[in-house]
Amino acid sequence: MKTSEKYAGQRAGNYCTLPTRDVEILPDTRFCDTCGVQVDYQPGPGGGMGSWVHVGSASEHGYISPKTRCTYCHNQESDVVYRQHAWYDAVECGRCGGVDGRAIGD
Repeated sequence: MKTSEKYAGQRAGNYCTLPTRDVEILPDTRFCDTCGVQVDYQPGPGGGMGSWVHVGSASEHGYISPKTRCTYCHNQESDVVYRQHAWYDAVECGRCGGVDGRAIGD
């Protein structure tokens, strides 16, 4: 599926921009920011706070954090950037042109 199909007719939220380029939506997999191995979120006991774990790998290096990923096209390459602005934080994607922003403060 492409971004133009999935987001056609939708409204962008505050501090967000829907994709401006029609690109293929990548598979919804996450990768470790440190070693590049696929990671998965495991919920905690009773639905509590969980953690990210390596999938099918014995790779151990302490804290595991997934790469920053585009909400719209699932891009995780270097052209996906997390930026802090005065009133909001955003993940900006160079591949599809989408911006996923969240208000901060107050």
